[in-house]
Amino acid sequence: MWTHTLQRLLAAIPTLLAVITVCYLLLHLTPGGPFASERKLSKAVLANLQAKYHLDEPL
Repeated sequence: MWTHTLQRLLAAIPTLLAVITVCYLLLHLTPGGPFASERKLSKAVLANLQAKYHLDEPL
């Protein structure tokens, strides 16, 4: 009983890592961003927001 439970838990680790990785990549590959809205921001304000939240850095 305990070996079966341990095997199932150990098998869940790679599955969770795969799901987390796929979700992370999908979020970063989608167009737009958190500040893309109907209301247009000036380039200076947008650059300041991206710098503040470290969105201008690579993955």
